[in-house]
Amino acid sequence: MLNEEVPRIGQLKQIDNAAQEKINALLRAYLERWRDRIHPQNLDLTVFILERTVEALCHSAVIDHPEFLRDGQLEQEIANLLLSYLVKDPTQAEITL
Repeated sequence: MLNEEVPRIGQLKQIDNAAQEKINALLRAYLERWRDRIHPQNLDLTVFILERTVEALCHSAVIDHPEFLRDGQLEQEIANLLLSYLVKDPTQAEITL
């Protein structure tokens, strides 16, 4: 969110990029651990889709619908959305987010 409002210059941009790369690497490692139980197999693309989906939904909620941030329902709906994308068999969705 702050990334969109404050120009990324110099060292701040380097810190932001390094943090995002670390988060993406951790997410990819997590997905690799569950690879046999998730549908998408291109993990780099999957990380991109997950990261952009969460970022877009959170950004939009903060800007357009802050009331969605009050009770945890947004987080639950995002988790449901991501699990329906990831899990081969939604009835077996035991993956801990």
